[in-house]
Amino acid sequence: MPGDPTIEQGHIDAALTDFAVQQMFFSQSYVANLIAPPQAVPNQSGKYFIIDPREGMTDEHEEELMYGQVAEELNFIIDKGTYATQLVGKRHLLPDGVARNADVAVRDMLKGDNYLLNNMRIRRERALWRLLTEADTYPGGAAGDHWFPAAAAWDISTTDPKVDIDAAVRQVELASGVVPNTMLCPPTTYDILTRNGEVKDLIRYQRGDLYLRTGSIGDVIFNLRLIKAGAMFDAAAPLEAASIGFIWENAASDAGADWAWIGYVDPVPGLWTATMFAQFIWNMNNVAPGMMGRLRVYRDEAREGEWHEFRTDYQMKTVNNRAGAVITTTQTVVS
Repeated sequence: MPGDPTIEQGHIDAALTDFAVQQMFFSQSYVANLIAPPQAVPNQSGKYFIIDPREGMTDEHEEELMYGQVAEELNFIIDKGTYATQLVGKRHLLPDGVARNADVAVRDMLKGDNYLLNNMRIRRERALWRLLTEADTYPGGAAGDHWFPAAAAWDISTTDPKVDIDAAVRQVELASGVVPNTMLCPPTTYDILTRNGEVKDLIRYQRGDLYLRTGSIGDVIFNLRLIKAGAMFDAAAPLEAASIGFIWENAASDAGADWAWIGYVDPVPGLWTATMFAQFIWNMNNVAPGMMGRLRVYRDEAREGEWHEFRTDYQMKTVNNRAGAVITTTQTVVS
């Protein structure tokens, strides 16, 4: 038809490389990398440091010395945890007949690479969701100071969410010694924030007509990076009717569907950083040094097709459980 692109005008991507594979971890809908920074490790198992603010946060040993006097010894304990990455993978067969008969413009799509990568994103996202919304992840569990209900539901017109947010920020600061820099919300809580009168007034004062033009409250609120956890997945069993929902909005979790997480995410992850969560990813040694996964393409003569297989080794871990807090029951109808 007139106006349709020609083959010469179309752009066909080459097969995914290891470098391209790592881009899967930065989709806007998936937030695992934003909350649990990837930490490339040289081995499939090893040690990492568990952050304890009591180590080094005292001045009792800062004594004045006379020249020639020996300084007082400072004793501290370095706690270590053990990580052990798990190999996971998926593969998809592209039959030769399908590949030959497909239009050029859709041939790359039929390789299933995007399907494979999306499926792996879902697994990673759900792993962090289980960890972050589990009360026992935090000191004291559901009865501790890092897990508490909102003073009043945020969808009440007279409620100021900043009261609860400030309480969470203060708790994290006093317990961990780091200042929270991130706020994560499932869609329900994020939508409540965009409709809250106090928050809308704040946006009007600070950012002019941002809210009026876009309906958005922006990506920073109360000096916290605001992240909406909007990843979705199909919970139905194979061959059953689809049951698509938000990964982070699941009433089966301890946090329910209406909550907000306030915490610290280290911008430069390492084996000794105060970030709350980390994901240790084996760098695949000589296969793809430093990369987060590997895509293999190989023939299957018996089935007359080509396999596309993605695999990676990783594990989600809590590094500093004091560096985060969860505010629950943010809406009137409690989940």
